[in-house]
Amino acid sequence: MARRVFHRLSPPSPRPPAPDRRLRLPADLFSPEYPDARLSAQYVTLFIATGLLTVLVLAVFLAVAIPVTVRKRQRDAGYLAYCAIRGYQYTASRPGAEEAYASVVSFFNEGVFRFWRYEISGTINDCPFVVFEYAYKDQGKAPLFVHAMMKWEQPQQELPVFFLLPASVFYDVAGSHPAPRIEFPDDPFFTETCALLAPDPDAVRTFLTAEIHSGLRTWLAADPGQYVLSGGKVLFWYQVGYLPGPDLLDEVIKVGDELRAVLLG
Repeated sequence: MARRVFHRLSPPSPRPPAPDRRLRLPADLFSPEYPDARLSAQYVTLFIATGLLTVLVLAVFLAVAIPVTVRKRQRDAGYLAYCAIRGYQYTASRPGAEEAYASVVSFFNEGVFRFWRYEISGTINDCPFVVFEYAYKDQGKAPLFVHAMMKWEQPQQELPVFFLLPASVFYDVAGSHPAPRIEFPDDPFFTETCALLAPDPDAVRTFLTAEIHSGLRTWLAADPGQYVLSGGKVLFWYQVGYLPGPDLLDEVIKVGDELRAVLLG
């Protein structure tokens, strides 16, 4: 029988490169003519664009943040100078101060961000007072709600709990106030101008003597857009808006003290 011969398989012969085809040698990786260099240029362009966008965002942030910071410092300086002249005390911010009065002022419970700021405290007509600005807002693009407020505390005197607000506002948000409205059929001005809410109407009617009722009506006549909150031993008066500047604070404190004199004596 004939012997079978097994031939060893050998690797195929290399194909010569086409005349117009370049070999990608290691040295080509550093060649400026290497086609993949255009990919690197794209990354450089993207990096530059990202950097410019970052600079633009930062510029917009600074354009908003810097004026706000400057205005805050200006307000701090103005209130501080005012207090130094009047003999009052000034506190730029009191984080968390609203928590002690959250059971009296309902919006002290609202908002994610809360600011008790620009506090001025002192004494007028032998009665201590506190004036401050309170603001709160939710996250994101939610609006900022701001109130100019004045506070008195009377540990020795108990007031009935009530909430006095403009009648027009009450009609808009009547459903959010569980306390009943006290009616004054013999006083059309008081009924048409404001709404007086109280969980215990009889206690409020007893408190509102003819003298207090008359004095409160006179005080409201000057500006019906007033809010008054009584929480027993603490009394708040506020208006919607920012705390006025130092040039108007004397008038604000004077008007507030007139209310204090009517309700607290």
